[in-house]
Amino acid sequence: MIKTRGIMARAVVFLVITSLMAVFAQPALAAQVTENKIIPAGQSTFGIDMYVNEPTKYAGIEFVLTISDENALKFESFTPKISGATASPFQTKNGLHYFGFMAAANDYAAGNTLVGTLNFTEYTGNQAVGITIVQMTVVRVDADNKSVKALVDVPYAYTVQRSGAVVTYNVTFDANGGTFAGGSSTEVISVPAGGTAVAPRNPTKAGYTFAGWDPSNFTNITSDITVTAQWRQNGGPPGPVGSDRSVNVPNTDVPTTDAPPTIDFPFTDVKNGDWFYDDVYYAWEKKLVDGTSASLFSPLSNITRGQVVTILYRAEGKPDVSEPDNQFIDVKAGTYYTEAVIWATANEIVKGYGDGTYRPDQFITRQELTAILCRYADFTGTELTELRKYEDFADQAVIYEYAREYVKALYMAEVINGKPNNRFDPLGNATRAEFTAMIHRLLNLTETEV
Repeated sequence: MIKTRGIMARAVVFLVITSLMAVFAQPALAAQVTENKIIPAGQSTFGIDMYVNEPTKYAGIEFVLTISDENALKFESFTPKISGATASPFQTKNGLHYFGFMAAANDYAAGNTLVGTLNFTEYTGNQAVGITIVQMTVVRVDADNKSVKALVDVPYAYTVQRSGAVVTYNVTFDANGGTFAGGSSTEVISVPAGGTAVAPRNPTKAGYTFAGWDPSNFTNITSDITVTAQWRQNGGPPGPVGSDRSVNVPNTDVPTTDAPPTIDFPFTDVKNGDWFYDDVYYAWEKKLVDGTSASLFSPLSNITRGQVVTILYRAEGKPDVSEPDNQFIDVKAGTYYTEAVIWATANEIVKGYGDGTYRPDQFITRQELTAILCRYADFTGTELTELRKYEDFADQAVIYEYAREYVKALYMAEVINGKPNNRFDPLGNATRAEFTAMIHRLLNLTETEV
């Protein structure tokens, strides 16, 4: 179990591709960023220099890296460049590469430092290859001479491509039990990097009406993706019919009741047929959520820490918070989230950071949400009943250890689902639609128990 203590490390990672000397940076705790870099024809090896900007002295750093196609590129080694550093054992397990450096004391100074070079070989093709640093752990030695590890959420996606090569990605349209013209169950469209896929003619399915695609946005394509058809049963309740995990349809549970009429429903960007329609309508009707404007909900926008606790606070009827003190220097009086943060902290549903901040405007990752939802379930006495079997996600190894039991419990209780291609995407930022669906399902469990 990796435990964190004290201030969470706020690192900034800088990478330099040594053959081209192009510098780029990824701020800690930010959304994943993708950089495209060009490797000249005939060049098969290159290095990436890694700079780390730490606020305080430290004893070492551990990294986890993935490559999208291990047959197209080989991660050869990590060479420490920081003075006196000893490389940690280089290991590869289940497609994850573990490496880093370590000292016996906090020997490494704060500030921007070149810590080492990532060495890559055997890049002989023309296809684009993704390199992602999915996890970084900063290690410090405390007064008792014990190692204290702090996870730093700094996912970085780095796309290597050959000079002159046209990079394309496949967008697979899955009919989800239906068929396209000609009888096929899938249609694959090749799209240039950054381009937009044009959906094929809508598939058909006996007894059902086509209700749209999930995800509904297939623009700015930077990787292979699967888009899944949604269906509404003829004569059944409105809204898309969900399916199980085997066909990769995320967040599309079968509605248990008829969707209410849309009279006075204000959000023009939430339409009957969207997988999140019933969830947003439920949360709006219960006065749990507000829009980002009078007519927009912005379902695909990332949700913030302040918005999450506000929704939970409203779900509990906005209890009195006159007694608990505000613990956070960045939670000012009179904001929309002030009372919610005080309430959630007092009831140990959320936690702040070691520097005395809560960071209400910071986006929240999907795995962070699982911890908050499980604490909220404990607070409300909601039993997370095992309704389905859990099998590891394809990116299970990327889920931080603290979150794995939370993810498992919520998945088995049908509160959360995965994403296409059996991914959970733990480090991805949660959207407003995703969290609204999660809280709808969790509150349905509570209402069922009552």
